[in-house]
Amino acid sequence: MKPNCKKIDLHTHTNYSDGKFSPTDLLFQAKNVGINVLSITDHDSIDGIEEAIDVGNKIEIEIIPGIELSGTIYDKEIHILSYFIDFNCSELKIFLKNNLETRFERAIKIIEKLNEIKIPISIEMVLNESKGKNICRTHIANAMLKNGFIKNYHEAFLKYIGENKIACIIKETKPLKEIISFIKSIGGIVFLAHPGKNLADETISYCINSGIDGIEVYHPSHKLETNKHYQNIAKKHSLLECGGSDFHGKIPSEHFGKVLLPEEKFDAIKNHLNQTQKILN
Repeated sequence: MKPNCKKIDLHTHTNYSDGKFSPTDLLFQAKNVGINVLSITDHDSIDGIEEAIDVGNKIEIEIIPGIELSGTIYDKEIHILSYFIDFNCSELKIFLKNNLETRFERAIKIIEKLNEIKIPISIEMVLNESKGKNICRTHIANAMLKNGFIKNYHEAFLKYIGENKIACIIKETKPLKEIISFIKSIGGIVFLAHPGKNLADETISYCINSGIDGIEVYHPSHKLETNKHYQNIAKKHSLLECGGSDFHGKIPSEHFGKVLLPEEKFDAIKNHLNQTQKILN
């Protein structure tokens, strides 16, 4: 990284979804590793953004309002990252309230499946982990571990609640095109999240045709050659690039403060946003 360049991380999570830290604690962790620009992209939640902006103003970290949402393509769950959202938008709050209810219903179904195989977990145990916020599978795994139903955290996903496992329940989400259209209608820009995890290039092409603005090129799950592959796709289709650590609170972290978005890519995002706003105005 060149001297005096900003350290930019556009993918982090707080305890308003499946992260460990509060927004305030996350920002102080970010300050410790020299991050200058941060986006909190909690799953289906904007509740940590206002606190983050208040703290960011005090400790000189620029906060980009963000969120991570899920949509479906032919029953496959796709994650998207959205930035520069209006987190005071009433339509967004209604949309997220519905998602919150869907997550609760999914948690109940997962718990029922676990009960069927003689794992006596309860919704109260899970709510104790989520602290009344969005319920994620992380909270179910933590509840299973805390109550002695598994030997380690990863066992929950590898044996029970991970994709295609015995207690897996696919989260009900809207079609990806509908999610993208909604986010753009409230002024946000949309990126395909961590495509290197499990997305074929054909699926990425579908996402491009659905109207994404960019691709998350820089992510801990991507190797250097993976980054180059998605850079080439972005260049070919005139897409923006984003990236970050996908930090959930594990300390020490091999990625937080190290998997970053190059400053010129961030400038391109802001320039795109400015041009879009000029057209709309």
